[in-house]
Amino acid sequence: VNTLNTFAGDYAVSLVGGGTITTATAFANTGVLTLGDGVTDEITFVGGLDSTAVTAGTQIAGAVATTNTAMNLGAVTLTADAGLDSGNGTLDIASVTGLAQRLALQSITSEGDVTIAGDISVLALDTAAAGYDVSLNGGGTITEDTTFRNTGVLNLGNDAGDVTVFNGGLD
Repeated sequence: VNTLNTFAGDYAVSLVGGGTITTATAFANTGVLTLGDGVTDEITFVGGLDSTAVTAGTQIAGAVATTNTAMNLGAVTLTADAGLDSGNGTLDIASVTGLAQRLALQSITSEGDVTIAGDISVLALDTAAAGYDVSLNGGGTITEDTTFRNTGVLNLGNDAGDVTVFNGGLD
């Protein structure tokens, strides 16, 4: 698909099975946005992705990517293991929940910084070995052992009250 436009309104949008959208995509619907419904789904937004207007949240399963363009996500719920990759574009997420799910961030060629502004609560967090910063600003819980492989700066919290718990350990 070349262009995907949504209009303001309380309705849900589901993109499952995979695909590519060429132009920048900003979702204006306020109902749930579903990107993928299984770990093998792959959706690429070549021109960038913005789901911050989706007040009901963004559900993600599988791989969601942009092509060296910004990915701005509102509150995310992982419905299966997921990977987010913005290449050299920034990756900004309001919050992430998915206590039974794994979240992979960026790829080995990525240089776009990653910021999760609110809580992150996931089974596992994987970061690719590449030169980008990771900021987990709101605290949260990561159940399994975590190794940050990114070679940029790691920020855990941006407030005195932020607490991030690594139940399985932090390497």
